[in-house]
Amino acid sequence: MPSVSVVHAIGMLSTLTIFMVISVASVIYVSSMTQVVVKSQLEEVAAKVSTTIVDLTVLAANSKSESLVIEKRVNVPASLNDNAYSVLLMESDGMWKVVARLDSQPTVSGEAVLWDESSQTLKVIPTVVPTGKPLIVRCEKTIVDGKLSMTVQILMSG
Repeated sequence: MPSVSVVHAIGMLSTLTIFMVISVASVIYVSSMTQVVVKSQLEEVAAKVSTTIVDLTVLAANSKSESLVIEKRVNVPASLNDNAYSVLLMESDGMWKVVARLDSQPTVSGEAVLWDESSQTLKVIPTVVPTGKPLIVRCEKTIVDGKLSMTVQILMSG
């Protein structure tokens, strides 16, 4: 028959092992949930900037003016859960996209599709803008010899 101290030691080790496994599992779960929340917030930022770009290009295109520059300030959070992030205007797979991604983990990102690159009248300037200050979306329209040309870019304010 085993002594009481051996049974007590086995029981204590089993209990500690169970607590460690539960602790590790909860840390992994909370970490993955945090990434899901941050990804959702990044998608919201990308959608907000994307909507602003589309609004300004439609406004500029429908303007009767032959030369026009429209800028709009877009207030976005300085950080998400104390994580710095950047907003990118980029082309990928034939589509122009606004992408918001964490600086520390570029794989954690959210995006919003603008339009395909086949648009002949629209020139998009690929941009990477760190956040921390409000963003400026700039749309420039010109008509030269009856041809419409528009340029879109994202700038950091101030």
